[in-house]
Amino acid sequence: MSWLEQVKGNPLPWLLEQDADNPGARCFALRHLLDKAEDDAEVREARAALKGSDGAAGNE
Repeated sequence: MSWLEQVKGNPLPWLLEQDADNPGARCFALRHLLDKAEDDAEVREARAALKGSDGAAGNE
């Protein structure tokens, strides 16, 4: 059973929102839930937002 089948509703739209207060959620979701490659344009954009925030850059 996949993780998505275990939750009520689909959290991906919420996790993929461009949230300046929590850019790590988007980066994590892209890489680890959607299995996007490290060099994917969306992942690179999310990493750039993460590095520009107060979060732990590169530690998702």
